[in-house]
Amino acid sequence: MKKVVLPGLIVDALDEYRELYDNHIPTMVAHSFKNYQTNEAGRIVRDFAADNFETFLRAMLYDYESEETLQDRIKHGVLEIYQGWIQAPIDATDPKTREHFAEQVTQFVTTIFEEDSQRK
Repeated sequence: MKKVVLPGLIVDALDEYRELYDNHIPTMVAHSFKNYQTNEAGRIVRDFAADNFETFLRAMLYDYESEETLQDRIKHGVLEIYQGWIQAPIDATDPKTREHFAEQVTQFVTTIFEEDSQRK
């Protein structure tokens, strides 16, 4: 089974929670529903587990990872475009070359923003 992908805030809270309970899953699950959570991580885990119990259990059993942020997706995409450009012989002093590169990056970033707004 592959890792469960979760928002960064949930991942940070689960990491803190796992450390607090020494990664003892039965205790973590049992305590995640207590209403008297004393710290922010506990409250985040409690609310997440209550609203997404199956996902919470899968994350505890099969591990989890943070979803890629919008900034991460843009960074990786721009690096990929850049790598493509440096692989081919180009004249970096040519204004048309720089403009074409800028157009590719702009088009990519625009697509990422459109995809992100459709997710919400």
